[in-house]
Amino acid sequence: MTDFEKYQDMIRKAAHHVSRTWHLDYDDVEAQGYLEYCEALERFDITRAGFSTYLTHRLYGRLNDYAKRQTRLRGATLPGMEDDEFNSSWADSLESPEEHLSLSELVCEAAKEISADAVDVLLWILDRKWEKHGFHIRPSVSRAQTVFHLECAWEGKRVASAWRELSAWWPEAAVNFA
Repeated sequence: MTDFEKYQDMIRKAAHHVSRTWHLDYDDVEAQGYLEYCEALERFDITRAGFSTYLTHRLYGRLNDYAKRQTRLRGATLPGMEDDEFNSSWADSLESPEEHLSLSELVCEAAKEISADAVDVLLWILDRKWEKHGFHIRPSVSRAQTVFHLECAWEGKRVASAWRELSAWWPEAAVNFA
């Protein structure tokens, strides 16, 4: 086994661990691992540690940092809202009266089944108030907590509770109303 094959195994093992821990795409994490390997080759100081030790610490530290950034960018999403379909077409398609309920009908149906707090969060999502300056980001608990805290003085637990309720209601609603 060559040195590179040994380090390649280290990269793959670290990428596997981090991708499973953070629920990220393995290939993306592995690619980041190879970038970290290249940087480690440039920055390694032989007087401080062996390369394997240095690379192991660097991989796990930097890949976890990468995972945290990706998770923050991705945000926590409601089930069924993970893909970009929601961002572009789902909410728009609900307005087609011959095929789907209107947004107002959806909200009225939601109000019968979920709390007023969860309906407020649903309106925030459907009105696309979570978008910032045209960036295609996704609605997330952390964004909702920030907005509802600043605009409505809600505590984070209140938003999280409404989000959980909406998350539980959403999968069946998406099937029934879409």
